[in-house]
Order: sequence, then C-alpha cells, then structure tokens
Amino acid sequence: MKKILISLGGILCIFGVGSAFGLDLNSALTSSQQLLNGKGEIKVKAVSTVKDDDELILRLNKKGLTIHKTRSDFSPDKAIRRDEAAKMLTLALIHLPQPISFAENKDCVFSDEDQAWSDLKAVLMQSCTKGLFKGNKGKFNPQLSITNGQIMTVLGRMLFGQQDEGEGHYATRYVELLEQKGYLPDSSLSEEKNRDLPATRATLAKLLGKVLKD
Repeated sequence: MKKILISLGGILCIFGVGSAFGLDLNSALTSSQQLLNGKGEIKVKAVSTVKDDDELILRLNKKGLTIHKTRSDFSPDKAIRRDEAAKMLTLALIHLPQPISFAENKDCVFSDEDQAWSDLKAVLMQSCTKGLFKGNKGKFNPQLSITNGQIMTVLGRMLFGQQDEGEGHYATRYVELLEQKGYLPDSSLSEEKNRDLPATRATLAKLLGKVLKD
C-alpha cells in the first residue's frame, strides 16, 4: 500500500462546492476519496508534543468545536470528513478575530443528508444556511474527505473575504494570505502538491488553533 506523508497541521473546508464558487470540486473530491479507499494511506508526521496537542484539543473542546478532550480521542491522524469539517468551521465563526459576513443561503436541500453522522446533521444544515457549504448538484457529500486546499480556501474566505481564484490553483491566494499572517502551522501546506490531498483532523485543528481568539 502506498503511503503519503503529510505533516501535522493545517485546515479548511469549502464554502461553496462546484460552479457557484468557480471550483471543480468533483475531481478534487474523487481524488481525495480514492486515497481513502485502499489506494493510499494517510500518515501524519508529528511535529509537536502530545502535551501540546492535548492542550489544543482541550481548547477546541472548551469552545464547543469538538466533543473530544485529548489527542488520542480526537484521532488526529484520520482524514476529516466534510460533515466533520462543516461542524468545526461553522462553530468556529463566532471565535474568529474579524469574520467576514456572507449572505445566508436558503437553498439547502440535500438528497444525501442521511449519510452524515447523526449528531452532525443539524450543524451540517447550518453550515449551508450560513453560506459556508453549498453542496454540489443537490448533494452535500458528507461522508467524503475534504482536501487541504478546500479547507484553506474556506478558512481564507472566512478571514479575508472572496479572493481572485481565476488562474492556477483556486486555493493559491488564500494560502498566500494565511501564510503572510502566520496562520499556517506547517510550511508543507503552502506547497501546491499538497493542496489536493485529503486533510487530516490534525490539519483542521492546527489551523483553527492558529486563527481562533483565546
């Protein structure tokens, strides 16, 4: 089995999926899922101590972003699903320094809602009505993984507003802004080759840990 090494850190989800935001997410989601279906294995290279990670997870827990309180319970090495990312990013909105306001979305009917974890269905819908996730062709794809590039794009939009996504990789400008602000916990996240890889739970946690208010 081929193993892909990515370092511990990072985050992002996707505000809108598909043409609504000028992104071809079908291919990105498909490639992400292939890596999780026996064609690849994600491994996380630890760059922080267990104590540091425990403190971060506990901090996110106190803000209501996760039910877990320790690194081992949080399972940072696992790829994060879209419904899990939707929960953490939606609940993180009120904790951002200066979040950008978005028009609420009323078209939030998904045919695959039952594929989401039962305790995430309500916040999944909130992520749509708040304008963070729009789904694709009537589907939210809650069970699929989200990529590093998608997470950084969504987080970048939340912090800096809509940027030019016309040329090159759609996440490029958001990655640059996150890097300029010192929000990237791992320099490998700035590399284009890593943007379409599935993001781990650690990646999202580390990114949120960088941007959330204390």
